[in-house]
Amino acid sequence: MEVITQAWNDDGEYLGLHALLDVVQANDWTWHLEEFHGTTVPGAGVNALELEERLTGGEPVSFAWDELLVFAAKVDQLIDGRISAFMPEEAEPLLVLEALDSIYWSFAALDRHAPAAAVLDRVAALSD
Repeated sequence: MEVITQAWNDDGEYLGLHALLDVVQANDWTWHLEEFHGTTVPGAGVNALELEERLTGGEPVSFAWDELLVFAAKVDQLIDGRISAFMPEEAEPLLVLEALDSIYWSFAALDRHAPAAAVLDRVAALSD
């Protein structure tokens, strides 16, 4: 299952990563930042270029939910990127969030995982 939503609303306001995570809601999944091309909040202590280079090496950055929220607060705009959520000891992600050219957000979820599928329903409601 996949849902795509606009990254910008009708008023020209950007729907950022932190706002999207509010829609996802708190969970106990492990999150992997697998790709990042974007900008960070000045003075937030995250160097976007260093992060991009680190991820280009193929090693994701892992976060628990609370850590992901802290990171998201430091992201100004995610232009292209991918963040995947995993259950413990599972190889396949149950939810994948992608930023597409700073125009769209894509969410894909495993049909068999009800909490991840529920995220798609909430994301789809953003476009209503």
